[in-house]
Amino acid sequence: MPAKLIDARPAVVELRERAGDWEGNLITGRRNRTAIATLVDRRTRYVRLVALPDGHGADQVHTRLAEALQDVP
Repeated sequence: MPAKLIDARPAVVELRERAGDWEGNLITGRRNRTAIATLVDRRTRYVRLVALPDGHGADQVHTRLAEALQDVP
């Protein structure tokens, strides 16, 4: 599934009235050798930090984020 630009997300997300609307970012280390993904629930501000020990390409990030959200109802 292709990502959506921030401008294209539903207006209800901007209201921050419901839990479950996650925002993600990627933080890379020096010379892009290491990385960590961050997930923040826009309403509750609950944060998940996701280690990316196998690289930070699209496939690796997708796999690790899916794993990190498996226990979210």
